[in-house]
Amino acid sequence: MNTQSTSLPTSQISPLISPVQNPTINGSSLFVANTVDATGVTLSWTAPSDSTPTGYKISAFVPRSLPNSVLAYLPAGTFYTAYTAKTSAILPLLQAGQTYVFLISAILDGLANFESRPNRSALPTASASVVSAPIAISTGP
Repeated sequence: MNTQSTSLPTSQISPLISPVQNPTINGSSLFVANTVDATGVTLSWTAPSDSTPTGYKISAFVPRSLPNSVLAYLPAGTFYTAYTAKTSAILPLLQAGQTYVFLISAILDGLANFESRPNRSALPTASASVVSAPIAISTGP
């Protein structure tokens, strides 16, 4: 899922930001279904190679059956990291026995500062995301 908003372009359009690269969870590929321990879940990645993001957004989703028996992934939490040089995040304690899908987004914003002005924005804005495979949280040793 990638987004981009700019003022009316006067030349050829190119992406403002690309997704993070080489995402891992506790050192294993984020793109491979895995089971991890409930304590100390660490997501890591390599920064986008084409630009410096304003920050990163990590979203967690959990599978739920809807009343019509359709499986949907519903939001379970969002975490931001404002330090663009920091390419990892330790997630708060996750629910044992639960499966999650994680979305890591590189965010670029012309005005926002995740620490001092998190709700301000100005053009250009862009985001590029990667989605994990289902990650199960173990129930114990």
